[in-house]
Amino acid sequence: MKLTLKLATIGMAAFVLGTVAAGENIVKSDGTIVFSANEEWKIVDMSDVQIKMGSALDLSSISESGPAGKHGRIIVSKNGGLAFEDSPDVPRRFLGFGVFYIYFKLMDKMDTDAAREYLLSLAGLIRRQGYNIVRPMAMESYLMKGAAADCEFNPERLDTIDRFAAELKAQGVYTYLTIAAYTLGRTNTGKAFEERNEDKLKMFLGDAETRARWKAVTEKRLSHVNPYTKIAWKDDPAIACVEFYNEQEIGKNPVVLTRVSRTTRELFLTAWRAWLIEKYKTPEALAAAWNESADTASFDVIEPPKDDTGQKGIDLGFFYIDLARAQMAWCEDVVRGTGYKGLIAQFNYSKKTFDSAVRWETSAVSTMNAYTGGSTDGVRPGSKCWQGGSTGLAANYWRAANGTRLSGSPFIITETHHYFPNIYQHEEGLIFAPYSSLQGFDGIILHEDPVAPEALDLPHPYDDWSARNPVARANDFITACLFQRGDVKKAAHRVELQIPSQYLHASGNKAINTEQDKIALMTGFSITFPEIKRLTKSASIRPPDSVILPDSGAEVIAGEWSTSVEASRNSAFSLKGFVEGMRSKGILPADNLSDPDREVFQSETGEITMRVREKLVRVVTPRTEGVSLPADRSELLSCLRVEGSSIPAAIAAVAVDERPLASSKRVVLVYNTEMAFTGMELSALNTSTGWQTMYKQGTMPILMRTGKLNASLTCKDASKFALYALKVDGTRAEKLPVSVADGALKIEIDIASLKYTTPFFELVAE
Repeated sequence: MKLTLKLATIGMAAFVLGTVAAGENIVKSDGTIVFSANEEWKIVDMSDVQIKMGSALDLSSISESGPAGKHGRIIVSKNGGLAFEDSPDVPRRFLGFGVFYIYFKLMDKMDTDAAREYLLSLAGLIRRQGYNIVRPMAMESYLMKGAAADCEFNPERLDTIDRFAAELKAQGVYTYLTIAAYTLGRTNTGKAFEERNEDKLKMFLGDAETRARWKAVTEKRLSHVNPYTKIAWKDDPAIACVEFYNEQEIGKNPVVLTRVSRTTRELFLTAWRAWLIEKYKTPEALAAAWNESADTASFDVIEPPKDDTGQKGIDLGFFYIDLARAQMAWCEDVVRGTGYKGLIAQFNYSKKTFDSAVRWETSAVSTMNAYTGGSTDGVRPGSKCWQGGSTGLAANYWRAANGTRLSGSPFIITETHHYFPNIYQHEEGLIFAPYSSLQGFDGIILHEDPVAPEALDLPHPYDDWSARNPVARANDFITACLFQRGDVKKAAHRVELQIPSQYLHASGNKAINTEQDKIALMTGFSITFPEIKRLTKSASIRPPDSVILPDSGAEVIAGEWSTSVEASRNSAFSLKGFVEGMRSKGILPADNLSDPDREVFQSETGEITMRVREKLVRVVTPRTEGVSLPADRSELLSCLRVEGSSIPAAIAAVAVDERPLASSKRVVLVYNTEMAFTGMELSALNTSTGWQTMYKQGTMPILMRTGKLNASLTCKDASKFALYALKVDGTRAEKLPVSVADGALKIEIDIASLKYTTPFFELVAE
């Protein structure tokens, strides 16, 4: 007789301790959790991940057909958004993805013809998933592998990229071109990756060799004529924007200086001392400003501060502002010297106010990266994975990104991802997309690679390969409808945070106040620097409905891969009082549910409501309704009523036939839970910190956590509807029972009982 002790569900799975019953996950004696296929975690068939034309998941209709560039270049419109040259008053929105790491890694193992066929098949799939822009950041590494010399592209690989670019253009897919990220023209791409952050610092410092590499690569790329389009990249309107250097601000993190070569350190110290001499003139004046002893003051022994605190940190911030300003001018001269006349962007990493000021002064387009569900080192062994959710933190990662959005400038999210593994990954689609639509973001570029001809068992250091993650694919489907299709309305009002120079001199190394940035959960919100002259032409946008000044800033935690913002301390700003003021001014309707004391925030449109303490966010629009909520909770939306889910999940009903949800004849129902790899090993959850340690990433097949959903949908002619479980390619897998009561469809789904495990279901009138 076998004795098995069953434990309750803790966070990610139901476990057994000691002896293992057939088909159950294992908890080792040290608490390590080993994931395996069982009744709670079912295998997802990823043998075909290509969305089929005409299926319920086919989103090709939400973006305009090709060729990309037929309307002329993308420009900054009069209202501060993006538009096409031939229709400057019509706002345009872009949804896409990067980085192409997986695609190019796979192609490294193919011959030239196979690699070309692979990319061409990829191009044809992109629009079906709702995307109209790509950011192939890994392209620079692909072009340099096998090259004859540094800064000389491999001709065969360049031809492959040319064919791919031509097909993207034909499909109506634009390209956000990042000049440099990791390789910087080196044939030794491994060394380039090791020195990536030092290169970013040397670009700031004006290092002659580093800038010469960047210049050579830039001129070769932009001046190259694609033989399949007959257009040079610099002249092709399918190039939406040119970014000089991805996440270059990482190069100025204090920790980078501790790892650079002696030559680079001396280069930094020489520039740093010269800047201090120019500002303070004498060692005594410097000592007085830094509150140090005048007896030992000397410019010869000045070391950089080890953090961003105090006057030393403020001086370092202004030092980098000067470096960034000079570099932006130099890079723009190089790019414009090729003849490129399109949009440019730079500095998409830092949320410090200093760096927002640089963007305000130098860039017509502002960009930012935004991540949550943090991981210390991806899914590598030893990495720590945080198991908290963003709803319970009032969408802090999205707010931190939005807190860098500049009034009168287009705003593009160049990378966003809810890290894996995280039990709240299902929240992403109902947070990032609707709030970005509320603010009127101009573009969202997802990270990374959600489209693929096939999903292979290929190790990935961060497991950002969304194409093989059914939870990510469900989030991305919702994102495409809420953001790219425009289901969520843009706020009609806007609050503007005006940052004076005095604030920069006191708190430039901090992000904006985390109570003030919660305003963005309710109405439009952007920042300006009224005392700093813009070098680029500012759009003539409508004046704000309310103006505020910054309160105490928030500390920025900067890592080598991402940044986060801590909650502001000792804030004097009264969000409750400000909400009452917005109601009195008509910015928020009188019946708006926002109540900061209860941590309830509702958009001025009434479409988005977040109840932070309940870890619940709901979105109700004419075509899409959805809610992310804990287990065993009910929520009535409008047409959709969720009676309960046995596990935490996101549930959404999306009309996909040009009709409102109430009268739609074809609806995609999303029941999004959680994903794991087979054999993935995590430590026991530390309940006090919310962290787990990754011991093994695991392998294919993909596992999805099962749950039971009880819901209903009020719709026209309910008795005519059938319910189907969909494969991840959009085709119907099996017909499921559905009943009608009081004019509503009664839906009961038990994922564990399905023949085909999936987050996607189709309701169709037959």
